[in-house]
Amino acid sequence: MQVRFAFVALGLTVPALVVAAVQAPASALTTQQLGIVDQNVHRDPSALASAVDKAETEGAQVILLQEVCKSHLDSLIGTNGATKGWTVAFKQDQTNCPGTENGGVAAIWTGGTTGSKTTMTFSADTQYVYETDPDPTDAYTSTATGMACVLFQSEYRACSVHIVINGGYEKQRAQVAEIEPWMQNPAQNRYWISTDKRIILGGDFNMTPDRPAMDKIYKNPTSSSVGYFHEAYRTQQPAGSVNVCRCGSATANDATVKFDYVFISSNVFSNTAQSSLSLSTNASDHKLLYAASSINF
Repeated sequence: MQVRFAFVALGLTVPALVVAAVQAPASALTTQQLGIVDQNVHRDPSALASAVDKAETEGAQVILLQEVCKSHLDSLIGTNGATKGWTVAFKQDQTNCPGTENGGVAAIWTGGTTGSKTTMTFSADTQYVYETDPDPTDAYTSTATGMACVLFQSEYRACSVHIVINGGYEKQRAQVAEIEPWMQNPAQNRYWISTDKRIILGGDFNMTPDRPAMDKIYKNPTSSSVGYFHEAYRTQQPAGSVNVCRCGSATANDATVKFDYVFISSNVFSNTAQSSLSLSTNASDHKLLYAASSINF
């Protein structure tokens, strides 16, 4: 069953950002379950269909995708989500989908067409060729240019990101670090995280949790963790804790590394917040992540 909301649209202009915000009605928030599906679908239409089916089965309000071909997405849910009545933000960062089709990252809000969308662009769009396995036909060019985001219920923003893998660790660190000022930088009129702006950030970071670049994402538990986010992943953590480890099960189908994440900004969680994450396998080379968290809508 889909969770649907009603609100009034309000335009907002931010430098370097294409954005339209929404204003929620002045009513008390209630605690509900937020469902989030995240997956790198590896340009596979059957993996994409599996991710969408999971969202519909669970009644998830947010779908975050990486390596998704726009033609596959439009065919499945209608152009820009028209068939489903979903709000879809898409940002191209690949060029190897069928024919001349675009591929990239997508963020979807399933609550209706009254959501709004935004894209964030990293400052350096240098191209790299991915060589993820010995098969040369699997190589593709990616600019990994930024994030695709959807805004809903006035105070929520859900973003999908795909960090480069073959550009060197310094490029990865630069891209992750560039996410931070978009979250909270009053000098640039960016208030993505504040007392009333809450962020879901998911995607393929191409890094394990212990990498120093992830310090800019994690809020806890180490002294070097200086970011704004807690992971939705809780099954290896003590009850009642927010984040006591940077850890988790492998998300690659070869079961060796964790590259994929669902993060929720720390202003959503309290120490007693309930959250979970489950993993499943489909045709992609990445596992499908489904997160469920009790938060205020």
